[in-house]
Amino acid sequence: MERALLFAASLVLVSLFALIKGGAPERSAATLYLSAYGLSAMATQWTGSDYFGVQWVILGVDFILLLALVVLACMANRYWGLWAASFQLIAVIAHLAVVLFPQIGAQAYAIALLVWSYAMLPLLAAATYRHQRRLREFGDDPAWVA
Repeated sequence: MERALLFAASLVLVSLFALIKGGAPERSAATLYLSAYGLSAMATQWTGSDYFGVQWVILGVDFILLLALVVLACMANRYWGLWAASFQLIAVIAHLAVVLFPQIGAQAYAIALLVWSYAMLPLLAAATYRHQRRLREFGDDPAWVA
């Protein structure tokens, strides 16, 4: 439970940093992450997620997040979006692995999903920091591909 609270607090802090200091792509990603977290938390309460078997609702949330991050990566004038979409793709593949191989243990399934959620936080924080640095150095940081 402590890890869940630590992740939630980290997500809120990094997202606030991105929402306050980030460019449009960073703010968009923060909004997507917070929305996905909220939906996943509601799904966990609703379904009683124990990671024994495929978490279908969370798979749906993760797949929608993947699509949104792919669109963000294609439209944003940033490289970090590709990494974010890649991390999310790995999480979706973890769900699909459990569909194909139901004997995968609950702990392995949970770790395969959660590790990529943790990886997204420093990525978004670094992206926001780099946005601020580009603003200081160049005075401008175009957000979207023309």
